[in-house]
Amino acid sequence: MTAPAEAKRRAGVRPAVAAALDAASILAFAVVGQVSHGGVDADVLLVAAPFLAAGALGHLLVRRGRDRVWPGGVAVWLVTWAGGMAVRALLNDGVAGAFVLVGLGALGVLMLGWRAVAGLARRRG
Repeated sequence: MTAPAEAKRRAGVRPAVAAALDAASILAFAVVGQVSHGGVDADVLLVAAPFLAAGALGHLLVRRGRDRVWPGGVAVWLVTWAGGMAVRALLNDGVAGAFVLVGLGALGVLMLGWRAVAGLARRRG
């Protein structure tokens, strides 16, 4: 493989783009959750806010590889999930067992999913 091709293969998603894709994933999680409970309203931002804040913290803590599934993406995902749930618990916003598990799975699929697609695109690039 030539040096430019190797550099392109190693190049990842810029940190700001990774953060934006994670924010979009979190918003999608909140919207889908609201739709499943009867419709989307202004509360979608209240649902998403703790997870958005925790996701931002995850991006601050994970400096390298945050655009890859492992280990950076998994770390950002788990900080987002745990931090969001912790804030919701502190605010008495509801952390029923089903919500905790659905949140873990849905955020995992969304946040790790775009990273997996980006990784496949890098390999094919």
